[in-house]
Amino acid sequence: MEKILEYSKTHHTVEPGKALRMSDALSVGDGGSQGDLIIQVVKHGSVPAGFRIVDNPTDQDKQLVPGNTTGSRHYLESLDTCVILRPAKWNHDAPYDEYDGPLLHCKEDTTITHPTHGDVTIPGGMCVSLHYQRVYDEELKRERRQLD
Repeated sequence: MEKILEYSKTHHTVEPGKALRMSDALSVGDGGSQGDLIIQVVKHGSVPAGFRIVDNPTDQDKQLVPGNTTGSRHYLESLDTCVILRPAKWNHDAPYDEYDGPLLHCKEDTTITHPTHGDVTIPGGMCVSLHYQRVYDEELKRERRQLD
């Protein structure tokens, strides 16, 4: 049986092949990552500007990271455990170059799976925002004038 680890009050990364359960003791701003998917606790409330609730989600809505590579296979184990809110620009079939992903309002324990990273379980009653890791851009290394 896999050992279930708990997120502490600091940022943690899921170890490959090990499941991890976020602690109920986490507060707004705390979180961790499942590979390149950053999971952060946010305050419960209404739908934030620029987001929309996914009504009648389908299996396609289980995927939390756009793309078709192994790295983008961060999936909800079930659509019944949470409410998904997506950025208005989100489109499953088009390139997505934003850093902000969906928000999840977890009605009960919600698990995000991945084929190479460990699964992450978010406790029921918690609300999290998902973000995508940035890629370092060689262009940013060039010299340029400081702008005031």
